[in-house]
Amino acid sequence: MAALSSSSTLVNVAEDAELRLVRLLADAAPSQLLSPTFVQECEECMIQADAASLLETIVADKGAMAALFALEPLEEAVSAFSLLAALLDRVDADDPNAEIKLAVALA
Repeated sequence: MAALSSSSTLVNVAEDAELRLVRLLADAAPSQLLSPTFVQECEECMIQADAASLLETIVADKGAMAALFALEPLEEAVSAFSLLAALLDRVDADDPNAEIKLAVALA
């Protein structure tokens, strides 16, 4: 039972970090570049536990990317990129279509 509790705590921490990243990017993004549905689309990806789609949504949004590359202080930027790298680790390696789609989005 303790292992289940620890596991669910880690999942909650990861989801919270992803949500904070999305909101940080949305708040820092130039409003004219950020998609009006960016946060909602990201939240849907998180609800579905779809790391690949979340990465695609973030990378495809010009406002989010502008915010990502302008984050300050440096620690904020490093943390944001670390979270994105953690999402890459969660992409299902058994699904070649997901990997191909993500590779195209990141190219």
